[in-house]
Order: sequence, then structure tokens, then C-alpha cells
Amino acid sequence: MEIIIDIPEKKAPFVLELLKSLKFLKIRQPEPQASFVDFRNEWAELSGRLPQTDPDITEEEILAEIKAVRAARSTKK
Repeated sequence: MEIIIDIPEKKAPFVLELLKSLKFLKIRQPEPQASFVDFRNEWAELSGRLPQTDPDITEEEILAEIKAVRAARSTKK
């Protein structure tokens, strides 16, 4: 049987010491989520290779373009 207990960070050392004194319990640390770590490493590598240019477009221009695309879609229907 497996029981998962969430312990507040500041109380964890005290609770773990109490649980370790019980010889019949086996305490395991959760495994790190490697997929997220791998994703962060891959993203950092990829973003380093991409050109870092700031677009010369304002928020108003972006909103105007979105409105134009939506208007074009609605006229096609």
C-alpha cells in the first residue's frame, strides 16, 4: 500500500524525523519531473539560437490587424 502525505515545507524536517523513527515505514522523496526540466533546457538552447529582435509594431497596430482578420473571416461566411 502507498500513502502520499503532503507536509508544509516548514514542518517537513520535524515530521520526517518522527516518521523515520518508525522502522516499518519506507520514506521516498518524489522524483523530479524530468520532462519539465528537459523542456526548460531545450527552450533555453533554442531561444539562444533565435534572433532576438524587438518588433517595431505597437499594440494598436496589432489590435487593428486582429480586427481586420476577423472582419475578413466574417465576410467569407
